[in-house]
Amino acid sequence: MIFAVGCKCFAVAEALFLATKPAPAGTQISDVVTDRPGTYTLSLGHMRDLTLQSLSIFRAPLWEIGVFLLARTGLAWWLRCRGSAYKPNIAMTAMMVGVLFCVHQSFVIFSPELSSKAMAIREQYRPGEMIVVNSEYSWGSTLNFYAGAQLHLINTR
Repeated sequence: MIFAVGCKCFAVAEALFLATKPAPAGTQISDVVTDRPGTYTLSLGHMRDLTLQSLSIFRAPLWEIGVFLLARTGLAWWLRCRGSAYKPNIAMTAMMVGVLFCVHQSFVIFSPELSSKAMAIREQYRPGEMIVVNSEYSWGSTLNFYAGAQLHLINTR
């Protein structure tokens, strides 16, 4: 059963990998996503931004996650068929470590779109200056973390 799931996940990941073309060197995530104001109120609001063009930046993690899922579920299935109960669980644990590595790679690629780190550490802000968020706190919630300064909110609900 788990090997069938691994095969299906591998097929989806590799189909997406093959459907995308490599992004030109230096392409950032913000270059290929479409901004949709008003749809980012939930944590998965950026899911609609992931088109085939934007997935071209995630080619390496897509390929890697497919291989991890296929290889480790296949190994776990093979080890279970051999009668082992402990070793397949180790194989599945290794698979999840690999999947976590791929998810981390993807988050690092996507973080400039989600994070305010670049804005907070730009040379435009100098210690002692006031940072004003002209909206709700959620739009600038990490500025105080990265800049180490207090935020002032205006025009909130």
